[in-house]
Amino acid sequence: MKTNKYKIAVLTDFKSPVNTMLNNSVSLAKIINASVEILCVKEPSGVIKSDNQLSAMRTMNQEYLNTKKVILRNITPISKKHGIEISHTLSYGNVKDEIRHYINEYKPDVIVLGKRKPRRTQLSGDSITPFVLKHFKGTVIISSEENLFEPNKALNIGLLNNFEGSLKVDFEKELMDCTNSPLKAFQMIKPNHPLKERSKPFSKDVEEYIFEHNDNSVKNLSNYILKNNVNLLCLNRASQKAKTKTTLKGSDINQIINNLDISLLLSGVN
Repeated sequence: MKTNKYKIAVLTDFKSPVNTMLNNSVSLAKIINASVEILCVKEPSGVIKSDNQLSAMRTMNQEYLNTKKVILRNITPISKKHGIEISHTLSYGNVKDEIRHYINEYKPDVIVLGKRKPRRTQLSGDSITPFVLKHFKGTVIISSEENLFEPNKALNIGLLNNFEGSLKVDFEKELMDCTNSPLKAFQMIKPNHPLKERSKPFSKDVEEYIFEHNDNSVKNLSNYILKNNVNLLCLNRASQKAKTKTTLKGSDINQIINNLDISLLLSGVN
């Protein structure tokens, strides 16, 4: 039996559609040889409506059973379709505390989140995506509902701001190498900043697009992504110490997450 090299954790509360996100996660697992585990966290305050202890316990038990059924109903057909076992963890408590504890205990290599909707989060609680980006140093995938990548289809990958120089683990190279089309390299450069010579990444041809960093940068980037049919954009998420003039700021990353309707891969950090 082949041993998995990596671990993928999928965070969701199953309140929003998860089919595409689960398919993306399992497809990625097949590409990089990884296991997949679902983390579903719920706030007890959103379940318990009674002050009576016995009634509260009954409600929690019923909620737990109902949620387990929902999880299994969602993951079973996808697991069978792809031939990959999907494990799951269901916990109740403060969402951010539970996520932090899970990251420390499970130590995933990749965390997959659903694409955020305006004024909504994929898990209950506020600002889950920024919280994960702050506390998790590994690779983060933000899965779009509209764009599904699969191992039996050629990926059309875009690299943003010298992503290839940010690789921390082998599987990101494996993912890049599975595309049959030229990689699209996008750079947002500050005015009067000289371009750094780009090394040839992953033995692939590269088509390069350069934008001036301004208020319209994300809009321009979005237009070129649509024209080039990019379905996975890879961002360099450097640490504060490693930041350079070509590295995206946190506000830039948030703007990209909120405005680009494609799947995103954010590199790990030191």
